[in-house]
Amino acid sequence: MPENPAPYPPMDPSFNVKELVELPPLPSNTPPKFGRACLDLFELDKKHLNLNHGSYGATPKYVRSYQRQLQKVLDSQPDLWFKLRAAALYDSTQKAIAPLLGGVPSKDIALVSNASFGCNSVFHSLGRLLRKHRPTDTRRRLKIIHLTTIYQPLHPVIKNCVAELELEEVEVAVNYPISDDDLVDAVKNAIDAADAKEFAARVEGKSSVCIAMIDAITSVPGVIVPFHRLTALFKSYGIWTFVDAAHAIGQITLDLSGNGPYGKEGVPEFFVTNCHKWLYAPVHSAVFYVDPKYQKDILPAVISLGYDLESFTDSFFWLGTLDQTAVFSIPAAINFRNWLGGEEQIRSYTHRLAIEGGKLLAQMFGTSIMGVPDTDDEAEKFSNFGTMVNVKLPTTSLSDEFMGKLVIYMLENYAMSCSPYKHNGSWWVRVSAQIYTELDDFKILGHALLKVLTSTTHKL
Repeated sequence: MPENPAPYPPMDPSFNVKELVELPPLPSNTPPKFGRACLDLFELDKKHLNLNHGSYGATPKYVRSYQRQLQKVLDSQPDLWFKLRAAALYDSTQKAIAPLLGGVPSKDIALVSNASFGCNSVFHSLGRLLRKHRPTDTRRRLKIIHLTTIYQPLHPVIKNCVAELELEEVEVAVNYPISDDDLVDAVKNAIDAADAKEFAARVEGKSSVCIAMIDAITSVPGVIVPFHRLTALFKSYGIWTFVDAAHAIGQITLDLSGNGPYGKEGVPEFFVTNCHKWLYAPVHSAVFYVDPKYQKDILPAVISLGYDLESFTDSFFWLGTLDQTAVFSIPAAINFRNWLGGEEQIRSYTHRLAIEGGKLLAQMFGTSIMGVPDTDDEAEKFSNFGTMVNVKLPTTSLSDEFMGKLVIYMLENYAMSCSPYKHNGSWWVRVSAQIYTELDDFKILGHALLKVLTSTTHKL
């Protein structure tokens, strides 16, 4: 282990991170028109039709160039990098990303590898949180609540926490399409039912449910969750909220400063969002927000020299010898997006394309888009998704085994990617719109899926 790693050495006040590695100059020409022309800006294989951006993202050449420049600096003087330069880049990255979270103080943001790391950090620290903040609540069996639609790999995190702390798991069944009102009502009813099992519904004003795990945007189905509204509901019961916002930043506007319609009550205690999916940063980059009240109680999932430091940032900075150049490339990703026209212009194109592409696929399949139910207003109907549209597939009879092989079959035989899944008794496909895709790409995917799904053999 390195001796005395950053950020413990005093920072030279004259050290200017801009002089360390300047961001590469942006192209001098104007950005190309959104659509296939933008493929030249990414390192994607042009022979492959990528309509599954939501799973792994895609890194622009500009951003990758910056990351490689950082790696060159790291390799040239490793000691100087780990003892001084990394800390300066960490600080500058925090400051660059804070405005996209609603202007929260940069000291309240930790840089982590991915959303799963942030999730594990919170739930591995839950015992510590309970001992400090709910020490007298020992006569009831405390509970963790979550929706059935949370990211599948995070279910084991909850189950491990339930087993280790002898808690109870409360799962709220969610079947889309569903309105926000009905979703919130279902969660409220589940909390009340959980408390009704106890000798006292509340102790010191708090529910027997101690923490909730919800999404900002679910993975499958790819829909926006009213997490600010749910957070406010949880706070009224004295419940902490962890928001897995893996798909959020770069796809929807975020505000963790409490300036939205639900104010401070709508700001979750714990929030993590991946930057490699929709913000164009490289894989291995995410940001993790923790309410200042609880920062001393949350330990990183990997314990190292930051253990129990006063500073939240310091405790998450040194997690062993790591290549942090991906997360340090976030400022380059933001710079690139600003050159393209900014957040609003990117989101406007991709949301409109998701709507039009979803309509086209639904027409080809003779099915429907997973929109908001019981409304004829198009803007409202399609307000529950951002740049990932969910379209029902024209089949209910195919086996799970067949559909499980479909992704690989499409990759190997058609050089295209999408994300089929089963929900509420039907098969759906989640399709990602991006600045390098256009409407004709949805048509190509539709024809390929129809050919495979209507095959008389149904064997892959």
